[in-house]
Amino acid sequence: METISSVSATLEIIPPTPSSYLELELFLDDPAHDISSLQHHPTVNQVFVQNNASLTSSAQVETLFSMGGQILTPRRNKLTDEHFEMLLLFRVNKNPQL
Repeated sequence: METISSVSATLEIIPPTPSSYLELELFLDDPAHDISSLQHHPTVNQVFVQNNASLTSSAQVETLFSMGGQILTPRRNKLTDEHFEMLLLFRVNKNPQL
């Protein structure tokens, strides 16, 4: 089973260029706010698809929820979202066979 770190390692990094910054500015200034506006901005669309891909199996999601339940206990009910996410990713990456 793939872990979050192995999935993210397979993503291709797009190096920033002046034209990609311009395309980002054009995308942000675009009055259309629906997903079809990505068709006019191919670099933004590529980054969107890479970073908004879902997990391939519900078993992986169930594993994350299970680990999250083990982290977010009544004694740890004051965790911030960032701290909770950090602890969850540490636990998932500590056990890559999960």
